[in-house]
Amino acid sequence: FFHADPHPGNLAIGPGEKIVFYDFGQIGVIDDFLKENCIELLLGMMRYDVDKVTRALLRLGAGSDSVNRTELKREVARLQQKYYGLPLSQIKMGEALGELVELSTRFRIRIPPELSLMAKMLMTVENIVAQLHPQLSIVDIAEPYGRKVLMKKYSAGKIKEKLQNFSLDYASLLSAAPRELEDILGLIKDGELKIKLEHTNLRRLLARADVISNRISLAIILASIIIGTSLIVNNSTSHFLNRFPLVEAGFALAMILGLFLVYSIMKSGKY
Repeated sequence: FFHADPHPGNLAIGPGEKIVFYDFGQIGVIDDFLKENCIELLLGMMRYDVDKVTRALLRLGAGSDSVNRTELKREVARLQQKYYGLPLSQIKMGEALGELVELSTRFRIRIPPELSLMAKMLMTVENIVAQLHPQLSIVDIAEPYGRKVLMKKYSAGKIKEKLQNFSLDYASLLSAAPRELEDILGLIKDGELKIKLEHTNLRRLLARADVISNRISLAIILASIIIGTSLIVNNSTSHFLNRFPLVEAGFALAMILGLFLVYSIMKSGKY
């Protein structure tokens, strides 16, 4: 775990020049998954590796399936331009991590809250270090530890452990497969197997199709009134119809319907 609020009031120097922390009201917990991906994020930012940063963000975040990855990569690249050409000693990890957290929020990637706490903690520590020892770089201090974590991740022991866990998971899956298959076959045999398919945008599509069909119907009615009125007047031998302003009434009705059709199209903004 880490102290998430290390401002000067929560710090002291103890005997033997040891740093003492007070007030553990705000703490964060980092598991191996979060630690490895945070290091991937920071290393990717320092090396200007857009793909590495993007992959780490998507691994960390929930709801990342609907993210526009091309746009996300473009924004990450734009963010990295800020640090392009800077020496490591001038890169502030807390600020870089905070900007990545803000970018994730903009793309609705739900990242773990510990990542936000870590960004806040790093920014506080870097401000304190800048006041006490401006020449000291947090990046230079942290980089060897980051490399050590990555080396441990790809060490023979860690790979062996992952393979063992992988084997146990698949063994459990294979042992449960016959029973699950038997249940599915039983449902098929009894005619009770149901498959649910749901189109996420079907309602919007149906609503749009309904609007289009209404406009087509209105246009057909409008054309029918105009043509029908003209035919009746031209072919009529009745003195009553000749005296009645049928053409004017028909065209007035057609104009009203036409204006309504134009208004509805303009109001939708899709023309």
